[in-house]
Amino acid sequence: MIVQVTSGFLVVGLIALFVFYRNQNYSYIELAENLINSYSAQQSTDDINNLEQLILDHEIIIKKLSAIRNCPFLPYEAAQDYKQKIELSLQQINEKKENLILLNELNQNFNEAQKLAGEAINLAKNPPHSIEVWQNIIDKWQQAIIRLNKISVTGLDEKFLLEINNNRNFYEKNLSIANQSLENERTGKSLFATGQKLLNEAHQLSNDNLLTNKQNAFKKRIEGIKKLSDIPPGTTFSKTAEGKIKQHGEIVNVELKKREEKTDKKQPVELDKKPEVQLTNGNKIKNPIEDYFRTVINGDREEKYWCNSFVEQSFFSPTDYKILGDNSISNDQKGAIYKIRVNASNAAGQPIIGTYRFYFENKNDKWCIFAFEKVKY
Repeated sequence: MIVQVTSGFLVVGLIALFVFYRNQNYSYIELAENLINSYSAQQSTDDINNLEQLILDHEIIIKKLSAIRNCPFLPYEAAQDYKQKIELSLQQINEKKENLILLNELNQNFNEAQKLAGEAINLAKNPPHSIEVWQNIIDKWQQAIIRLNKISVTGLDEKFLLEINNNRNFYEKNLSIANQSLENERTGKSLFATGQKLLNEAHQLSNDNLLTNKQNAFKKRIEGIKKLSDIPPGTTFSKTAEGKIKQHGEIVNVELKKREEKTDKKQPVELDKKPEVQLTNGNKIKNPIEDYFRTVINGDREEKYWCNSFVEQSFFSPTDYKILGDNSISNDQKGAIYKIRVNASNAAGQPIIGTYRFYFENKNDKWCIFAFEKVKY
């Protein structure tokens, strides 16, 4: 009797356990169906946190569906069907999550590139700038380009891709400008230091009464002015250099005037008795001034005839010239002075006649003009 009762309870218990297990399996099917419906309702979500929660829910349901056995009265076939649907849904969610991550990285890189470019543009305003500032500007342009290069172009909208390429070209162009500005600033710093050193040495030597030192002072002053005149424009040193060029140029002009007065007291030398000299254009002629004016009248470039760019000047539409008297070439063949009457015209076409005194210097058998002035007669 006891055995029969026990067996009865056991059967009832097993049946109850099976029913519970069966109901639980069916609840998994219901959860799977609800999950699919839930994802369908959230397909438009761009919230990565929501997608991660959906991924976790999908993985849990797949695990539960996989546990349903192929037994009578159990929803095995339904579980397999829903499992395939859940796995497909999970794949879609993972792809969407990856795309959102890529899109967020794209937007982050694009926005950061624009931010860096804006900072570089603001820093570059109101030049000139120091070497440190230009280096900072260059760093920002480089970082902006790196940010754009991190963006994957695969699958991008054509319009957005065009915008990225246009921005990259703009950044690279400005990077090139900044690099050149930095190079100019470094060059200006070096030339200014050298020029200033030469001018300081010239000032010290000019206070010495020894003739050799005064001559060296004049030479160093010319060299210093040349260094300053070679400073690229638009640098932090160019403005100061202009002032020093003007200041020391006036000193040079005074010295040239003194030399002119001394030269005028000397006996002129017959020009046609002097040996021929090699000019900058390679033509051998007796009078250096003739080659210069032939070039000017023909409308050719005349820059090569000037010793230094800071004294370079031009005549407007010269038509003719005449070498006057009081001309001489020094005995050492290193200097020459010519008085020239120039026929030219102004912008209105009216004739202008002027008399000028040109000062030539012979450097390595090549003549160049280092100064000239207008004279009354």
